[in-house]
Amino acid sequence: MPRSRESFTGAQNAYRSVLWQAYNLIAAGNGPEPAVCRDALGKVTHWGALLGEPAATKWRRRWAREWYLETGRCPTCGEQGPHHDSTGADILDIPDGDGVK
Repeated sequence: MPRSRESFTGAQNAYRSVLWQAYNLIAAGNGPEPAVCRDALGKVTHWGALLGEPAATKWRRRWAREWYLETGRCPTCGEQGPHHDSTGADILDIPDGDGVK
């Protein structure tokens, strides 16, 4: 059973928030200012480092999947349609991150 957002730690919630900000910037294409994009990527890097590996990757995949299912857009390229996961896996086959500490 998926965890409710309330059961995530502060770092997990922060990581999810900055990932979604980055995914939305990617989906916006050439519109956002480069400084805004650099800031968002810096925050993604910061929170991912705080969570550490392999947890950060598992959570990033979980929230990429969640964003894709909610928006129908690929979080990697921002296009409508199939998700282009860097592993080549189908987005629906990627584990949802349950059990990640």
